[in-house]
Amino acid sequence: MELSQNYARLDPVRLLRDMRFAQQLLVAIADQSPTPAPMVTEPALDRFLSGLRTA
Repeated sequence: MELSQNYARLDPVRLLRDMRFAQQLLVAIADQSPTPAPMVTEPALDRFLSGLRTA
């Protein structure tokens, strides 16, 4: 497709509408309260080190 054909299809009003819609989605995501991260139990240091010996 030639550059002139691409240029003819550009619509700045549609681009602005799409940008505003995307901004609204981002605001909606930012306004949500964060979900707490699940608790991760860390293995004991000696178990971790013994696992390195067999690796």
